[in-house]
Amino acid sequence: MKEKVIWIGIYEHKYGFDSRLFMTEDEVMAWRDDIADRWWEREFLEEPKPSREDGLGEKYFDMVGDYGEYFSVDSDTIKVSAVEDMVSTIDWKLLSEQKEYCINESYNNADAEHIYGGIVNLIDALQDAAVKDGLATEAKVFPNLETET
Repeated sequence: MKEKVIWIGIYEHKYGFDSRLFMTEDEVMAWRDDIADRWWEREFLEEPKPSREDGLGEKYFDMVGDYGEYFSVDSDTIKVSAVEDMVSTIDWKLLSEQKEYCINESYNNADAEHIYGGIVNLIDALQDAAVKDGLATEAKVFPNLETET
C-alpha cells in the first residue's frame, strides 16, 4: 500500500470546535477562508474585509485569536488501498465507450445478453463506487461521449 497525505482543519470557537478532513492543503485553506468570509462583517464592522488573495483567513484568525477563536491545520499520512491505486489508472472515457458497446451488443445478441449485461453491471458498480468514495469526479467517470460527424 502506498501512503497519501491528508489535511485536517480544526476551527475552535466559543461553542466548541469543528474539524474536517481534506485531500489537499488548498482545500483546508479554502475552508479557513470560507469561515472568515462568513463571519468577518459580524466581528469587524469597521474593518474592511480583505480578499482571499490578500490573506482573508489568516488575517481573520490573527484578529479573533484574542477572543478564543482559532484555526489550526495538521497533516498526516494514511495508507491508500490498491483499489484507489487501480482507480487512478482507469481510462474512464474508454471504459464508458466499452460500456456502450456492451449495452449495444446485449440488445443485438440475445444469446450473449447475460454476459454483456453482467459486464455493464460491473462497470456501473465501479463508476458509482469511484464517485461515491471520492476517488474520481463524476465529470471524469461519466465523460460526455463525443459523436463523430
